[in-house]
Amino acid sequence: MANSGIKIFAPACISMHYMGLKDLSVALDNPGNEIIAHIDDKNISAKIELYSNEKNDLHKTKEIVIDITNDFLKYIDSHKGVRFEILNRIPFDAGLGQIEAAITGSIVAINDVLKSHLEKEEIFDFIIKKIPEYDIEISPSIIAANLFGGIILYNKNTTNPIQKIYSPQGINFTILLMKRDTNPHLLEKIDSRSLYNQSSDIALLIKGFMISDLDLIADALRNNEFESIITKNDQLYNDIKTISLNNGAYSTGFTHLGESIVIFNSNTLIHEINSMEIEKYLTSKKLNFKIVNSQINLNGMYKY
Repeated sequence: MANSGIKIFAPACISMHYMGLKDLSVALDNPGNEIIAHIDDKNISAKIELYSNEKNDLHKTKEIVIDITNDFLKYIDSHKGVRFEILNRIPFDAGLGQIEAAITGSIVAINDVLKSHLEKEEIFDFIIKKIPEYDIEISPSIIAANLFGGIILYNKNTTNPIQKIYSPQGINFTILLMKRDTNPHLLEKIDSRSLYNQSSDIALLIKGFMISDLDLIADALRNNEFESIITKNDQLYNDIKTISLNNGAYSTGFTHLGESIVIFNSNTLIHEINSMEIEKYLTSKKLNFKIVNSQINLNGMYKY
């Protein structure tokens, strides 16, 4: 029993916060954190034995994972502990839900390895109720996207707050990881006209997802009223946007509040051509970057 264990893949997610819609998130099939969990018969607590890239953990996620997993062990009235290895393959501070993946993946791993048989909805409720006890901000829609996969619209004021929106085929993502400065207060002082126009774009985006209209999705993403605020004096982003649109990409955007640049591609051929041109451009600028390619993860985290 001491060697019983599982391995969980916890996906990265894109939040549409940069569009002013923090409650819509998309689960990705790449990258993702890997959580390995083993039953510990000698203790009744959670212990992290390996935690990769800890030097980049500026938000002390490791300590929060330990605390919340110990709370979860108490919640399920476990008489056994769990030993973890967390391989952080989602970059820290890239706006891709690294914190949410580590927390949710660890709790799902406990639920599975100890055979607690809690439904995903109960795990979601536990995390959302517990998080306010810690000094950290998370996105409920990213937690839900981690658990259920696909495109998640979250509204806490409805009877069924988690709505999984149909994921149209044909969309893939190019994510440009590089050091970008962000201002969490950028979107706080938006004029009323921009807010009104943006609400229309958000409605179009959600409708486009629901009816699988890729052109509607592209129009909504391209008409982002907040983009100019985030990209003010950002020549690099504007150059990447020009290259991408000229190559037939649907649109360009950001993760969360601008930490990483995301290109929405209509097919893999466009993605391949565009990625080569962007790589050539960024290399000419002598910038440090990494290109990650991904699609929508329809099923959320899984064990393997």
